[in-house]
Amino acid sequence: MIMIGLFVIVITIVLVFGRRWDDRAHAARAVPSADPAPPAATAPPRASRWRTAVARLWRSGNDAIDSEAFTGWLTTLVATSVADQAQLATFRAALATHNRDEVRSLHDRLRGFCDALGVDERWLRDGSLNDRPILHHTLRESIALFAVALVIGTSRADEVARFRAYRQWLAAPNRLDQRGFGRRLFAALERHGIAAWPAGLRAAAEPQRRAYLNQAIPESAAAHPAPFDAALRDVLTGTPTAVPDPQ
Repeated sequence: MIMIGLFVIVITIVLVFGRRWDDRAHAARAVPSADPAPPAATAPPRASRWRTAVARLWRSGNDAIDSEAFTGWLTTLVATSVADQAQLATFRAALATHNRDEVRSLHDRLRGFCDALGVDERWLRDGSLNDRPILHHTLRESIALFAVALVIGTSRADEVARFRAYRQWLAAPNRLDQRGFGRRLFAALERHGIAAWPAGLRAAAEPQRRAYLNQAIPESAAAHPAPFDAALRDVLTGTPTAVPDPQ
């Protein structure tokens, strides 16, 4: 009887506390969370809004750039800061080929250079540095030389790309992805009259032909740089150029 009584007491305790646990769990599910979920869209922080506004203003300023006025100002800056007349002539000729987008890019890069120096480019135009002639001259000369290097260097971008492609082939001419380039380049060299297959070698086995190409192409590059560059341009653009006289 004692055992039966204890068993009944245990069952009663389990039922009572189990019901209370279920009630608490149900109540917890019914009560909203103390930490509400964040709204789907929140206003950006003040700093973020400020950066967005500045970026928008910067873009509108770039779009509104007066290309003619800017290139005129830059040409005058360079002309009064660079003594080398040949370099000045090269700069002017290269700048004259810039379209509107290229002028805007040049403007952005010059402004970035000024920012890197901690210089406001307006100081060079509004007389802010008139009482500091040495600093004024140094900054004008630095910016002018940077502009010259940038404009002249950019004008050689296509030539640099051609040279890079050739150097990549030269570094691994037997690599599978470079073999086709070597064959196309040699064919272009033949068209420009600065390379040719020796008798009987055109129909030789592939390893022999490739060995000859690997030797003949660098020799043509060294002996005839101008027509070699024209042949490179043919290969990379797919548009044959006029054949210059071998040098």
